[in-house]
Amino acid sequence: VLLHRLVGHRARIDVVEVGLVQRSELCSINGTLNLQTYSISGLSSFNAKNANSLSVTANINTDSFLVKNISNFSSIGVGMLVAGNGIQSNTIIIGTNPTNSTITLSKPVTGTYSYTDATLINLTISNNVATLITANTNGIDGCIATTGTRTFSSGVNYVFNGATVTPLPASGVLTQANNITFNANVTLNNPLTVSGNVTVGSGSQLITGNNLTLSSTSSGTAAIAQGTGSYLSGNVTVQRYVGSSQHWRMVGFPFANGSTVAATTLSGFYTSNYRAYSFNETGDDGVNYGTSSTPNSGWQQFASGNLGQYQGLLLLGGTIASTINFSGPLNIGTQNINLSKTVNGWNLISNPFASNITWSTIQAASTNVGSAVYRYNPNTTAYAAYNASTSTSSDGTQGNVIENGGSFFVQATGASPILKIQESDKTTTAASATLFDVKLPAQGNTTVFGAASASQESMIRLTVKNDNDQYGDAVVVRWGGNYAATDLFDIKYDAYDLGRLNGVDIAVVDTAGVKYSIFHGSALQAAQFERRKIKLSLTQVVEGSYTLSSQLLSPFAGNNIIYLYDSYTNVHVKLDENNPSYQFTVNTDPSSKNVNRFSLVFNNITDEKSSHSSQAYLLNNPSAGNGFYISFNKNFNTVQWQLLDVSGKSIQIGALQNVQSQEVYHVGLQKNIQGLFFIKLIGNGNALNTVKLVKQ
Repeated sequence: VLLHRLVGHRARIDVVEVGLVQRSELCSINGTLNLQTYSISGLSSFNAKNANSLSVTANINTDSFLVKNISNFSSIGVGMLVAGNGIQSNTIIIGTNPTNSTITLSKPVTGTYSYTDATLINLTISNNVATLITANTNGIDGCIATTGTRTFSSGVNYVFNGATVTPLPASGVLTQANNITFNANVTLNNPLTVSGNVTVGSGSQLITGNNLTLSSTSSGTAAIAQGTGSYLSGNVTVQRYVGSSQHWRMVGFPFANGSTVAATTLSGFYTSNYRAYSFNETGDDGVNYGTSSTPNSGWQQFASGNLGQYQGLLLLGGTIASTINFSGPLNIGTQNINLSKTVNGWNLISNPFASNITWSTIQAASTNVGSAVYRYNPNTTAYAAYNASTSTSSDGTQGNVIENGGSFFVQATGASPILKIQESDKTTTAASATLFDVKLPAQGNTTVFGAASASQESMIRLTVKNDNDQYGDAVVVRWGGNYAATDLFDIKYDAYDLGRLNGVDIAVVDTAGVKYSIFHGSALQAAQFERRKIKLSLTQVVEGSYTLSSQLLSPFAGNNIIYLYDSYTNVHVKLDENNPSYQFTVNTDPSSKNVNRFSLVFNNITDEKSSHSSQAYLLNNPSAGNGFYISFNKNFNTVQWQLLDVSGKSIQIGALQNVQSQEVYHVGLQKNIQGLFFIKLIGNGNALNTVKLVKQ
């Protein structure tokens, strides 16, 4: 349908066929224009100021009402109503797809225009994904009548394609935005809080006039996108959501001025229970980076003075309204951060940008910096590690993206270490999990011993927790996978275990005593030859019941089978889809708390079968003292026992009642004995296996 010229008629025009309304010198509607999926384009003037309504009656998907190349601003006139399925009532939508509309309202840059109508249109932008674009030198006031009622939703996006020093309405009706883009030199003239991304195009500059605020809530934090040159000038107020719970968090600030964050100002946000620490690499004593023991000597309380430009903080939140904020000039352009390598090379660094950043590209461009990045997880109260060389996360929370507003540990590995962070390292990709909120995140691949994939990276994650521990602690163990890894610590492939504040801490321990949160060993041999043993470390254990669970992150090469060995119970458990977890207890026996109670072994089928064939077995054997620990593989009403020496002489007899499978029972002896002994057992009247006892 081609609509040519309709002038001066008060009529109803229904366009119901598929077609295009275009190429008229003048289109003036004095009645009602009903469009289905039509567009109007190429008109020198589209005058609808006397129209009753513009009504879109169809279910709108694309091009519901598109006005292009209009030079006469009277295209938006008195009483215009765009209505239809998916469009808010009393809302002007000029663009495509009403669920993601683009509104272009720009009068000619040159020339003048006067509003002659007594009553101008009421403009409401209530669509939270709408985008308003203008190139007007007077900004939004220059393209939307100021005498009408104007309402701007906080979720609208804005694009300024023309230079202006008055981009925002003078009346202050526009104070919040989602995403905002500047493709020209723009100076903010009124306060504006942004919840999404601020983008400054190439060759353009945003002068904030101290009017820009980057908001931060539990739902997300505003960011400054990648820019070039001197694209940003002036102070920016940066909010940082830190939650109101009593948890430690690694916090960072993106300010170029080292005097921006003062200790007195930061502490002033809290009324109680506040503490903050920076880390001094030269004071590092090599222990207790994150445990409940005496803190590492490198931690320095931030109680006075100002925070350095790139210094990160470990912050304990107290009573607070969940958000803190500071104002100052932001870091832009390449940041070459000189690290310290006097002792062990640990540096706590603030994310220097108001944006998420990508660790793998940072690490690749840096000099003498290890492959792993570490962040404290307030949920687990442990450090989460991510290795860029192998794309491996220790617990699944810290991934390749370091979140906006965070700080992180890196390790300098040689002389003159430099951490290089560039504008190109910025990313809009979300972090694997926010390490500011306190909630249980998804921990990595939830497939437990799933079907084999094309890639056999031989990788498993172990998580241990007791009945009172909501989150637990995790370690990743992997082998080979086309990496030149060894069975000792490789700065390129492994990650240290930096400890846990509360709860049991699990790690791998190598033959040199190094503890790992990510252990990457050498490639596995074929199953018939592979017999290596990987020692696990469990510290900070207390009496109680525990579960050690496994997640197969990538299948094992060479048909290898992995077993968990419990030296206290002398039990091997095959970790597979039938046995993804193992339950154990810690009791009053000090040996049950042995740090190296557990290990991983390969293909130990014979030992695994024999350990389950016996109906009774001793724990902590050999042992000293006047007693022994015993456990059973089935339930018994009564178990009678008799202690014999090597000559067959009876030393002592006794009985256990209501014996439960896998429970540990302590049997006291009447006197201390030394040497080799045998314990004969009868369960419910039937002879059980005889066990050998060695007393030291």
